[in-house]
Amino acid sequence: MRRILEVCLLVSVTSLASHAAPASPVALSFEAPWECPNRDYFWQQFWSRSITLAHAKDCQPSEACSAAGNQGAMGNFSEAEFPEAHATPQVAVEVRIRHFGTSYSGLVQLRDAAGGVIERRVSGQICVDVTTALALATAIALDTTLGPATEEGSVPERQDKPSYAYSLGVAFGIHSAAEPMVVPVVGLAASVRALRVWAAPELRLEALVSVSGRAHDASNLAEARFVWLGSRTSVCAFRASVASLEFGPCAALELGALRGVGLTGSNRQSQTGLWLAPGALFYGALRHGNVRFGVQSGLVVPVVRDRFLFAPNTEVFHPPALGLVAEIGLAWTFDG
Repeated sequence: MRRILEVCLLVSVTSLASHAAPASPVALSFEAPWECPNRDYFWQQFWSRSITLAHAKDCQPSEACSAAGNQGAMGNFSEAEFPEAHATPQVAVEVRIRHFGTSYSGLVQLRDAAGGVIERRVSGQICVDVTTALALATAIALDTTLGPATEEGSVPERQDKPSYAYSLGVAFGIHSAAEPMVVPVVGLAASVRALRVWAAPELRLEALVSVSGRAHDASNLAEARFVWLGSRTSVCAFRASVASLEFGPCAALELGALRGVGLTGSNRQSQTGLWLAPGALFYGALRHGNVRFGVQSGLVVPVVRDRFLFAPNTEVFHPPALGLVAEIGLAWTFDG
């Protein structure tokens, strides 16, 4: 019977040891004058302010928890019997408060398992205030030392900037070479800008149209009207930026058709000619949020210069060798 009781006792003690919670992460050493708050007061203040100790469920604010891990929970077993219950604390905290004249000076040292040391000093005329301030400083230093570590080798997700910016909008301008007089031009415009390339080049595509007023012959007996339909492709290889302002030179190419329509006379006819005109422009844009206001102007050189005549041989219009273009635009910009 005695043998059975001894076995049961041994099994019970072994079960207690195997289910014991891990030791406290802190070993506290405290020294202060008699008139100051004691070690338990400091531990209470320290424990209530430390996130690390608050997560140690078995480590309540008591001398036993801070000094010897779970010894209070397990009973007065010796380290020789259960060595796993006395694991080495991760941080050793040493607090010293001294009385100098009419003030108190406190020093706390935190020493981790690797030998690193953190020191904090607090001074004041009231020892309770010094003790409380030391507890707060110790809690902050401990949470910094034993706080959750980032996974080694982990790299935060890279937030890449957009590669391109796109714009869609409308354009209004003038053209001096497409018709017998300077005419207004309207159209739609789209552009794409490369954001990660040096100088941020831009490609602009425009679909444009203009209709002239009535053109007369010398005797005012015949009338004609001209319609210009064209596309303008602009490549701005270099753009400078100052705050929200962008500007730079562009190479342009106009491609389309010019149609002359006879309005009066006994033998009215309509003729359509090819329009091809390279040119050079200067472009500028001001961006506010997603709205982009742009202006451009420059010169174009018509390569195809068809002659439009009233019969028998009265010239109505012959495109000039050099033409002026100017334009303003308003667009909505979005990144992609």
